Amino acid sequence: MSKTNQGLKFLQQIIEKKREEERQQMKRTRKYKELLADYYYRSDHVNLEWSDALRDLKRHSAYEALDPKARKILFYEHIHDLAEKLEKRTRAQ
Repeated sequence: MSKTNQGLKFLQQIIEKKREEERQQMKRTRKYKELLADYYYRSDHVNLEWSDALRDLKRHSAYEALDPKARKILFYEHIHDLAEKLEKRTRAQ
């Protein structure tokens, strides 16, 4: 095998490894979002603070699979989306 072919094969392996890492990260994020949706869906949850949510979330593998910054950001995004959803529902009534 020529050096050019070896180099191309190596680059393909790097690209495939990166794609797999991205797929795994997306899977971890999806599972964490599902966990958030399972736990926090009612109107009284829109005022929930991160420190209070930690008690519920930290025992789950979906929580452990993400880095701390991502966990917190996704939590607040979920609470924000929940508040908007409930507000729309209230306006529609």
